[in-house]
Amino acid sequence: KGFNTNSFLKFFGGMNKGRPNSEDLRNAAEFASNLE
Repeated sequence: KGFNTNSFLKFFGGMNKGRPNSEDLRNAAEFASNLE
């Protein structure tokens, strides 16, 4: 676990301004739960 931290930061930090929004956070939480 934790190997995706950098890619998550790049994804959320490098996308459009105003992100992450609530939908992005919901998708990220769902994705993270799928990794376990």
